Amino acid sequence: MSENLYFRRQALMSMLGGVSVLDAPKLSVRDLDQASDFIQSYGYSWDDEDEKNRIYSYFRQAIAFLQDRFVEEGELSPTEIFDKHGIEDARHLLVAASSRKEETRVLQKWACATLKVMHVMAHLNNDLYSIFDEDIREQILVPIQSFVQEDSIQGATFLSSEHEKIRLNKFEFKPEKNQSSGVIKLLAKRNLVALNILDRIGVRFVTKNTFDIFQVLRFLVNNSLVSYPHCIVNESVNSVYPTRLFLDAMDTLRSKDSLIDSSDINDFLDKKLAESGDSADFKSKENVYTDPDYKFIKFISRKLIKVDVVRGGKPETLRFFYPFEVQIMGYETYLNNMRGPLSHVEYKKRQVKAARLRLFGKE
Repeated sequence: MSENLYFRRQALMSMLGGVSVLDAPKLSVRDLDQASDFIQSYGYSWDDEDEKNRIYSYFRQAIAFLQDRFVEEGELSPTEIFDKHGIEDARHLLVAASSRKEETRVLQKWACATLKVMHVMAHLNNDLYSIFDEDIREQILVPIQSFVQEDSIQGATFLSSEHEKIRLNKFEFKPEKNQSSGVIKLLAKRNLVALNILDRIGVRFVTKNTFDIFQVLRFLVNNSLVSYPHCIVNESVNSVYPTRLFLDAMDTLRSKDSLIDSSDINDFLDKKLAESGDSADFKSKENVYTDPDYKFIKFISRKLIKVDVVRGGKPETLRFFYPFEVQIMGYETYLNNMRGPLSHVEYKKRQVKAARLRLFGKE
């Protein structure tokens, strides 16, 4: 008897070939029975009405997302998907996304795009943050907020403790990503999965100068707001001032054993950086959506979150680490981020363009 030589190409490429299913041009689901099996292996049961309704919920959300963000005026899009009575059995979406027929090419493209959006939504809505978002935000952000003080007399914001006070130009919490923003980010960044979204929670400090940026870093560590053993080192970015050069400069200034103010310190730092020339070693992380002139410090740390739950009828404390982002930058960079090629709006436009390419391929 001859051996079975048929292997599902996309299955092997996703499992072993390094090709995400989000980059697959087609699936390989032949009929409704295979579609039911596919859904079962994905984690849902087609025979369970509650889970079937959840699948339809993702389907409706995905359609709304595509219509809002990606259906351009005059663009040919199949009524089979976008009409509310078009697909009454969501399994047909899997079969349509697997079609090799030329006459169903448009339907296949949009079915595939819809499933990709549904896939991302499912992962975004089934992680720890979706369950414990309030606990996570409170345990990470409230301690940091407690050290940020508004001085109504001076009309200024300070990062302040019993032993230290740093004036800030701005302090911000990173706005919570809505679902649309999260979906676009996961589609745009090919090496990213929902499990690895590390910046759902974050804070931004804006300071006057380079020395103050590093003072904020020291403040966060000294006041136990950040535990540096929990930092994810390959996520750090420092395009402000080379770390080793900064530490060398501080060693030099301390050895002089003389009083020096912040302005003089920054002049000294500028001089040291100019002297180092091309040997200055900045810490960068590739991000094709971020302008290379965007000067900031960023790192990802993790916080041990503790949540009281009831399991098996008994109260217990659930513990898990959750990541958060800290950004620190000078005021000039902050202002530039509000306008021009560095702006957040331009950043998002670049992400949307990349997301569309991933959904539909080259058109």
